[in-house]
Amino acid sequence: MSDATWRTPEAMLLPFDQYQRYATAARVVDALGGASGRRVLEVGGAPGFLEQFFPAAQLAIIDRYGTHSGNFVVADGAHLPFDDDSFDIVVTLDTLEHIPTQHRAAFLAECRRVSRDFVVLSAPHATEGVALAEEALQAFVTVRFGEVFGTLQEHSDNGLPRIEDTLSGLGAGGWESVRLPSGYLPRWLLGMIFHHELLAIGLPVLPELHRFYNERQSLQDNADPSYRQVVVASGTRSRAELTAVVDSLRSPANSASSAATTGAIASAVLGARLQGVGKAATLHQELDRLREELTVSQTVVADRDARIAELRQVAQESEAAKAGTVKHRAWRRARGGAVRALMRLKKWVK
Repeated sequence: MSDATWRTPEAMLLPFDQYQRYATAARVVDALGGASGRRVLEVGGAPGFLEQFFPAAQLAIIDRYGTHSGNFVVADGAHLPFDDDSFDIVVTLDTLEHIPTQHRAAFLAECRRVSRDFVVLSAPHATEGVALAEEALQAFVTVRFGEVFGTLQEHSDNGLPRIEDTLSGLGAGGWESVRLPSGYLPRWLLGMIFHHELLAIGLPVLPELHRFYNERQSLQDNADPSYRQVVVASGTRSRAELTAVVDSLRSPANSASSAATTGAIASAVLGARLQGVGKAATLHQELDRLREELTVSQTVVADRDARIAELRQVAQESEAAKAGTVKHRAWRRARGGAVRALMRLKKWVK
């Protein structure tokens, strides 16, 4: 794989958190000989972007849910429907934390079983500051959107995996396993808050901001403390070879470039937020005007309804009076007729 594979325009526009997992995995695979022409399985990859980063590999994707183009199989990662050594490389990215604790050992064992060469796994683990960062992000999303972030809630429900368990699980059976930090935690949390704030505002250039960060910083975020851990394990490679690979991908926590990149994005987010505040104020003014118009309209309607009710009452009284007059006239005619009949009777008797 060439460097251009993870620097394509399509890949660069991915949200930085997704880009970092796939690009880091691609760089690990490239350092271990690449994936061209090799059989690669992604466990938990629906939907996913593996094709963008491994275009020349023979890919298969499995997941318990969802859909995916190409060679996709619905299956349980703890019970893979493949023979031993079916694939050269197994990749599983941000999946382990969504698996209940009691099934994680089986999941790791299955990844080793079907891989002939090596496994690349990434996931947030219960390392320094990660749980606190997720709590902070969850609180922000809940307030901003009025609902919990379902993905993070699943992390909390299952409990984040321990890095010691993952290293030992993938390092069993004569395998070697090493770790690489990915997603420098302070920048990861800031980036995720920026991302969700801009989603809430509806900023159309959000993908361009991700591209800006991915081009300048994402590949330089492999430093502790990190949001996720990338574990590379192999039954055919030596520990020295695996260690050399991950060491070549480590980066310093801070640099002038990272500070400038973060500052530029923060300025863009603040500008968009202030613009959003201005728009919100205008919308509130328009809403107040419409409310006033509605109040006036409701008053006019209420006055009209009262007048209609009054006219109906007058009409009913008029009809009643008319009916009474007609009845009185009929009574007078009947009385007059009776009197005249009585007088004629008196004359006849005489």
